[in-house]
Amino acid sequence: MNKQEKIKVIKTLSAGDVVTLTDGRKAEFVEIKRTKWVGIIEGTRYRIPAEMFANKGEGLSDEILLERAKAQQSKQHELNQKKTQLKALKPGDIIEVSSGEKVAFLKLNRTKFIGEENDGIQYSYPISMFVKLVENRKLDPKKESIKKLAKKYKGHTIQTGWGPSKIGSLSADERYVIMYEFGEERYDLTLEDFLEEMKSNGLV
Repeated sequence: MNKQEKIKVIKTLSAGDVVTLTDGRKAEFVEIKRTKWVGIIEGTRYRIPAEMFANKGEGLSDEILLERAKAQQSKQHELNQKKTQLKALKPGDIIEVSSGEKVAFLKLNRTKFIGEENDGIQYSYPISMFVKLVENRKLDPKKESIKKLAKKYKGHTIQTGWGPSKIGSLSADERYVIMYEFGEERYDLTLEDFLEEMKSNGLV
């Protein structure tokens, strides 16, 4: 039913009739006031918009249940589309979120993604806040070369200023190489510092 159709039905109600709202709650009808009506919910009187009327009686009609199911399916479909788009992004790609801000995409988790704002602070955002890709990350040939070097030697142990260290993975934002001193305690090297350590070990 549209708004006008709902108002017509509400006008036929009598004081004391039980009404089911679109959110599933029950209300006792009191009177109608133009496009709103007065109802009692759990002992409290409310002015309720006509749009919230689902049907007379207890329980939602098949029509309302179908509408809710379709809305839920549509919401889930939109969420799946956004997740697919986020999976295709690369760390550093600039995206827009629903707040209107532009952030650098870093990493996708199960129900959230990590983004970095202009102040350099990283935040966790619900997938639903993703709006669109604004700009792909500009690739730096030198940095891409260092990343390939880190991936090639992942798992190898080299001598660094912190002692014998195992080379781990790149960080989520691909700005650092994760290292493990004596194979255990973690520390991060910038790509530039990692390159210098590799040169010191004669691996470049």
